[in-house]
Amino acid sequence: MKTLYCHSGIGDILMLKMVCTTLKITPEIIIFPKLLMKEYSLNYENRVLFVTFFINLIFDDCKIIFSEDPIFFSPINYFTKFMNNNFRKINKYYMCENIIDKIIKKGKKNVLFSEYVVIHMKIRMDYGYEKFKTNAYEQILSFLNSKIVGKNIVLLGEKTITLNLESKIHKFVSLYHDLVSCKSNNNVTDLTTDTINDHINLNFDNFIDDINIIHNAKLNIIIGIGGPLTISAAFSNNFISYVEKDTLDAYPAIFPIMEQKTKMYHEVNNFIAECNTLIN
Repeated sequence: MKTLYCHSGIGDILMLKMVCTTLKITPEIIIFPKLLMKEYSLNYENRVLFVTFFINLIFDDCKIIFSEDPIFFSPINYFTKFMNNNFRKINKYYMCENIIDKIIKKGKKNVLFSEYVVIHMKIRMDYGYEKFKTNAYEQILSFLNSKIVGKNIVLLGEKTITLNLESKIHKFVSLYHDLVSCKSNNNVTDLTTDTINDHINLNFDNFIDDINIIHNAKLNIIIGIGGPLTISAAFSNNFISYVEKDTLDAYPAIFPIMEQKTKMYHEVNNFIAECNTLIN
């Protein structure tokens, strides 16, 4: 019986799925950290519901256990050891085609035009946040607020970040309230919600719809790491991310490897230039 361990973030679950797909592992049991989930979130019950829904969506016939094992509070726990040993083995970032097909068929939302660019609201920069705010944020904002000629823009994610322990540790912020000129300069469809973090407004249909929008976009623009990056890596046809070098270096078994195989930039001028190339 194959038992695996995982943290409860969307990105954690998706990266576990990527490794399992690459190594042809079919887990029978996945164990999640009950105590850590309670400490990090304001709504443990909803987080359990979401994890259960998402695991059932992307893994087949898998039992889920929420454990009080204190090993999850160690920086090097079962999950991080598994990922540190195996993440470098994947050769691209993808889900199984049948999983993508199943999710795409579930989606209902229509953004009313055939070609569009998604800007993801949630920023997670962790250890590189202060450098990002000083060196890159205003320049990236200026680009995102400019007129992107002939392109439809979709805003996706949360307007406001819930203040829980997780968002404080990882320094989550939202772009939303700084994109005022983006709306006036472009044809913008605003599909954001008030808050997503902590699963307070739990809506599985909206989540599936968002994955469909991400999948069908000409380009997904992400600032930082976390859920928007891993969802785009798993489900989109095209994405680009700006991530500070300090943020990448803090996760040496994961993000430097992802940087080698995807469009991740930590030089702001190169990031903006590549965005323009991919958009046009």
